[in-house]
Amino acid sequence: MNPRSIISIDPGTAGTGIAIWKYTDFYLGKPCEPYMWSVMYNEFKILYAIEKLVERLNIAEAYIENAAYMGTSAKGIMVARKGFLIRLASFIGKVEHILQRHGVKVELVSVMDWKGTMSKEAVIKRISKRLPDFQAESHVWDAVGIGLYKMGAF
Repeated sequence: MNPRSIISIDPGTAGTGIAIWKYTDFYLGKPCEPYMWSVMYNEFKILYAIEKLVERLNIAEAYIENAAYMGTSAKGIMVARKGFLIRLASFIGKVEHILQRHGVKVELVSVMDWKGTMSKEAVIKRISKRLPDFQAESHVWDAVGIGLYKMGAF
């Protein structure tokens, strides 16, 4: 059997970032790079990929950014009006269901808890200080940030 892994997920209707961490590295309490990451844009493909990752990689725990209404910005208000928040919440539920069906311990992580009101640029800057050689696509940065937050290194 493969060693256990942990997955951190930044779900989104415009793209989902995924970072996978070695269980032992994760619990050393020091910043480490995820050993696998990707970004996907199609809901069906994302759900299928998560199912296959869980089956193949012996995922033990999952940390998923929870849906949140950010009505203080024009973008947040527009997202809510178009129903994206409802779609996102539904999508998170589907991801959680797949993970739990495979015995994975799932924790939803509040945006305000892990990054507060930090911009994407600030998140990237903070991660780059801890993991200077790490490079990724947009949504992966938040997935990595969530993982670092949960290991106490963000």
